[in-house]
Amino acid sequence: MMSSLLVLQTILLLCAPLTTGQATRRLTISTLLQPPYVMVDDENTGSGNATYKGFINDLMELLGDRLKFKYELVPVIDQMFGTLLPNGTWTGAVGQVVSANANMAAGPITVTSNRAKFVDFSQPFQFTGPVIVMRRPDEKMPPFKDRLLHILKPFRNDVWLLSCLAYLITGSIVYIISYCNPYEWRRMSRDGEATIREGESFTCLNSFWFTISAVFLQGFTRSPRSTGARIVVITWWFFVIVFFASYVGNLSNLLRVGPRPSAIETYAKVRSFNDLALNEEIIVHVVKGEATQANIMNSKITEHQTLATKISKNKESLVNTIGEGIQLVMESAPGTRAVIIESAMAKYYTEQAGCQLYFVNDLLLTTQYGLVLPLNSSDMKAVNQALLTLSENGELRRLEAKWFRGHCNKYMLEKSEDEKFEIPHFYPLDLGSFSGALFILAIGLVLGGLVTLLEIVIFKYAESAEDPVKTKPRPLQQRSVDRSSDPGANQSLLQPPGASSDQQRDMTAV
Repeated sequence: MMSSLLVLQTILLLCAPLTTGQATRRLTISTLLQPPYVMVDDENTGSGNATYKGFINDLMELLGDRLKFKYELVPVIDQMFGTLLPNGTWTGAVGQVVSANANMAAGPITVTSNRAKFVDFSQPFQFTGPVIVMRRPDEKMPPFKDRLLHILKPFRNDVWLLSCLAYLITGSIVYIISYCNPYEWRRMSRDGEATIREGESFTCLNSFWFTISAVFLQGFTRSPRSTGARIVVITWWFFVIVFFASYVGNLSNLLRVGPRPSAIETYAKVRSFNDLALNEEIIVHVVKGEATQANIMNSKITEHQTLATKISKNKESLVNTIGEGIQLVMESAPGTRAVIIESAMAKYYTEQAGCQLYFVNDLLLTTQYGLVLPLNSSDMKAVNQALLTLSENGELRRLEAKWFRGHCNKYMLEKSEDEKFEIPHFYPLDLGSFSGALFILAIGLVLGGLVTLLEIVIFKYAESAEDPVKTKPRPLQQRSVDRSSDPGANQSLLQPPGASSDQQRDMTAV
């Protein structure tokens, strides 16, 4: 008789509707310890719900305030979401609701058609989908030799070789033109029209110094005077502009590339479920009895069927909890293991793992998390109404930002956005791309040489014919020295024409 009364009391308790007008009820809510949904609060030494924290705890607080009920979170012993056994019984949190041991089940419980035959699901409070979680490649410091030669990588070796050869040829031609051209500083200094220092502006050493100064965008005291030399210099300046811009641009692109080639290969291994299924080097893990495993095994998608076959062949593939799968991936070498879990929990673990993990979203399947209530529960309408209100006023978004936020920003690679997450490639500038600047420089060198020959011919047969008996003037420096060594000569320069000796003395006195 007593047992019948207890059963009747339990049925009445489960069937009592949740409305805002009734007296406050106390509900037993089955859950499981799964960060960040439900976690033990080590800082709180209280009892009951005070010992737990997480997304579900805060969600139940909001629902309890709206629907006027108190609750008690009771984690299931087997720590399973809920699986139908061959004998017809359910395990996990779903099983507690089916067996009437709990009024509700709350947690990251996926809405599935099989579960919906035995329990009712509320309006989804979170949308998610299966993703592939893998470990990021280790970003080790490159060897010292590679870092030392980093400044040479923007150009290929043949470009560096021809650029050095172009410098030597240009410096030599500038010197030859300065030495032979009658309109250059050397000839002007010999004719007394320039100082000795000006005449030495383009010696062999200074010609090469002038050429290398342009490479580093530095100025020079003097520039060539002849037309032929100026043509050579102009084309050399153009070559320097192309050389400098190409080097800086390519070096910036080189420094922008973070991952090493081995890291790029690791990222490129898996960009979808199909890649994961076909890659025999990677061990795939799924949580045993969880909805993700059932979705993959029962999927009609070809990629999922191939992946299901791979999982079935490997006994290591099944893990008991999500934490166990994440731990296996963390402890393995990059690109050797992967675990398939729901994206919501994948986001949490990748955020908390110090950016050591990332996940790939294939977008082939979408799932939802919902609250579990007894089949044909009269509370369903009130719970759905409350969840819709929390979604519309932003409370669900606020809770998700609170419990799923971490320090790692770039944790997801989406197949649908390959161009956004693609690892940039670096190509050193080859001779074909740089040949235009070398070709223009070669034209300038040839044209400058031809113009120089023309100037020599013009000077020899035109200007020399104007005064064939003209005496050669002394250099400016020599005339200056002569005047300074003869005081009388200096005074005579100041004496007006026809001045007497007395006038000279008067002027000297003044």
